[in-house]
This record gives sequence, C-alpha cells and structure tokens, in this order.
Amino acid sequence: MNILYVTGTDSKYFLMTGILIQAFKRYCPNHKIMVCDFGLDKSHSILLSKSGILLPRPENLKDKQHPWIYKASLYYYIKHLSPDFVVWIDSDCFPVVPIVNEVEDIVSHWDTILEKVAICQGKKGKIWGLASPVENIKYFKIPLEYPYYNSGVWILRSQNVLEQWPEVIERAPKTGMFEQDVFNYLLYKNNVAVQKLDNSIWNVTHDSLNNLDIDSDGRVILDNKRVFIIHITGEFNSLRVTAGKFQGIIRTFENKKLRSFQIQLLKEWVNSIST
Repeated sequence: MNILYVTGTDSKYFLMTGILIQAFKRYCPNHKIMVCDFGLDKSHSILLSKSGILLPRPENLKDKQHPWIYKASLYYYIKHLSPDFVVWIDSDCFPVVPIVNEVEDIVSHWDTILEKVAICQGKKGKIWGLASPVENIKYFKIPLEYPYYNSGVWILRSQNVLEQWPEVIERAPKTGMFEQDVFNYLLYKNNVAVQKLDNSIWNVTHDSLNNLDIDSDGRVILDNKRVFIIHITGEFNSLRVTAGKFQGIIRTFENKKLRSFQIQLLKEWVNSIST
C-alpha cells in the first residue's frame, strides 16, 4: 500500500512548511512528507533536496504562477511515484499526532471503489451556494445545496481528479478560492465517494484555533477531543521570526501556549537542517 504524504510551498511559506516538516518528523519518524516546489528560492530548494523531500517543479509548468495553479498541477509532480493514495496537507497546517496511523486505519477500511476521498466539510461555507462567488457558481453549475469541502487536508484515491485538476483550473474563473472550487467540482463531476472527516479533529481552523489547549500529557485538545491536524487559517496573527540564519513571517496563534509549541517545532527544524 503506497501512501504518499505531500505538501507544496513557495519561499513566502518556507518557514511555515518547516514547522509542518518538523511536526511530521516528531510524530511520524519513519515517514516523510514530500514538498512540491511552488516557487522556492534556490537556497530553499537545495535544503529540501538534501533532506530528500523535494519534488521539483515539472518542466511543463511555467515559472512564477499562482501557488494554487501549482497545487492543482499536483499530478505532474507525483505521477512518477505511482501512489495508491495521496494525502495532501497544506503548508500552513501541521499534525500533532502520529497521523500516518490514522490515515492507514482509514484507507484499510476502504473497499475497491476507485474514486474515494476523506475530507472535511468547509467550516464557514458548508454548501456550494454559500461558499463560492457568483462567477464560480455560474461556471461550474453545481447544485447550490451540494456540500462544500476544505481542500487543505484530504486523503484521496482518484486518478481522475488528479489528472483533470490542472486541465480544468486552466480555463476556470480565477475568483475566490478557485483551487478549492475546482477540487470540489471534480469530486462532484467524478461522483467521488466522500468520507467526511470531523473538522474539530482533522482540520482545525478559524475561531477554533483560539480554543485549542495542550493538556498535561502534551496532547493538543479542542472541546475535550484530541486534535490531529491544525490549519492556521481564518483567524491568526502574523509574526516575524528569526530562526538561525532564516528570517520571515509565519502565521501563528493568539494562544501563547500553542505559539510556543509552534516556535519550538520551527527551532527544531532549523537546527536539523543547519548541521
């Protein structure tokens, strides 16, 4: 069972991606998360290449495109790896449990249906008619009541979705969360079977970020449940940091305990690539 864990980043999100990489090292020490080059500086790509986790930008993709165009072109980055399942985690996310165990448990229960995804519904706009701009609603012609999913974290078995994503996004409107809208459209078009994941565990975002806590055992908790993946989007602070020879801005928490935890991961990662 070939499960590929993958993210993508440009230089702007390089330090954020370092936090994700280090969290993956901490909780999944025998596995790697691969990083697609969405516009990295040469020095950044060299560091990731030395770590054996870089997926270079394919030659058929133009330089200096929107990162979402590159994300939608994921198929070109990974097709040579021939994964059975693809696990995508946005670079502004990071796991806080041994996530590979949770993923393996999920896919082990999947039957032989070739088109399947495990994903969270959108926290704010839970249906297509509330989540997307008018231009996209008109273009894609999806029923307004169709569930709308957050493409920041997902587990996918679908050759169709991955192959069609770069083609469809090329001609789709570039309004709103257009990468996410196209992904939702392809799930609908291909009649992909959806296993809905719990947002408060798998993709904690927005106002829920302020309610996170770390218990005495070091577990990240939300509403008395252990969290799996934190996604720093919707409500966050921008923090300028210096870590070793790196400087940049990261998204972080208002919660000081969570912020310290995040910064510690960043420091550990910088130390690991500086030796």
